Amino acid sequence: MNYSYNNENQSIFKTNLFQITLLSTFAFLVPIVFSQITLFPNQLLIGTIVNALLVYSALKYNLSKSLPIILLPSIGTVVSGIVFGQFSFFLLYLIPAIWLGNLTLWYFVNKYSEKRVFCTITASVTKTIVIFGSTLVLYLFSIIPKMFLIPMSLIQLVTALCGCTIVFLFVKI
Repeated sequence: MNYSYNNENQSIFKTNLFQITLLSTFAFLVPIVFSQITLFPNQLLIGTIVNALLVYSALKYNLSKSLPIILLPSIGTVVSGIVFGQFSFFLLYLIPAIWLGNLTLWYFVNKYSEKRVFCTITASVTKTIVIFGSTLVLYLFSIIPKMFLIPMSLIQLVTALCGCTIVFLFVKI
């Protein structure tokens, strides 16, 4: 038996483990690295990239392999502490809602990808409802400030629509 990774069919770069590790690392680092960019609203850029990664993951991998991509970006955002500045610590309350929203987007893309327009709209709107609904409840109970209502509603919708559209139009899987 040859265990060498030099064999073309056994290349470590072609393994799911390597690809998932690379995507997960990128998903975690996106909020940290791109939060430094000030030429473009960073939440739009970061959110679009993260949603594109979620869509790609939903099209290519099962749920267990996609979990790091579903979970890590929000942790990266909290760690960066920059996206929402001094209010970033409030994201700790929103992380479960963001995870659920990401999972919702992943699910709808995974289930309805053959109907791209329907999938894009349904996945994006459902993700937004999950995240905004949770944000609204936390705001109404005075747990988080009002400033989170727009980023966790309209911006979530726009970035989810953009992420889905980019993958469906430009990525061959």
